[in-house]
Amino acid sequence: AAVWLFGRWAAVGVFTGMAAFALSMGASPLLAIVAAAGNTAGALAGKLLLRRIQFRPFFDNLQDVLGFLALGVILSPVVNATISSFNAPATEVNSWETFVIHWGIIWLGDSIGILVVTPLLLVWLSHPIQWFSVRSLWQQWQTSPSLRSKVAEALL
Repeated sequence: AAVWLFGRWAAVGVFTGMAAFALSMGASPLLAIVAAAGNTAGALAGKLLLRRIQFRPFFDNLQDVLGFLALGVILSPVVNATISSFNAPATEVNSWETFVIHWGIIWLGDSIGILVVTPLLLVWLSHPIQWFSVRSLWQQWQTSPSLRSKVAEALL
């Protein structure tokens, strides 16, 4: 979602965040760098694939929904799963015998994360609500059904 909304510079944040996370979990620097590269490449691949179908992050038509499912949820995690699955035995974290299982776990985890979190962020952050004061918030609340539905959605 960050790479889609904020451009390729957000990939620096994806890389840094994943590298820091991997290091905090006790990964070697090499493992952390390759893991971060895999996550970043997956995010960039997702953006490129979705741009090819002229995806719009509002999910208001079937083409966007199906395109997001096929390219964003199913296909883009293949990049990270593949890089990560080659990285694990190469750095002796896992054996080659567990390659397919590791690949499936990484792919499934990334896919579920993309499916659950990304649409929420894309829809909400594509049209943020501007709140300048309590008074303007109250006026928006009284006149904007979309604000009320967003608050109800957030509470649910």
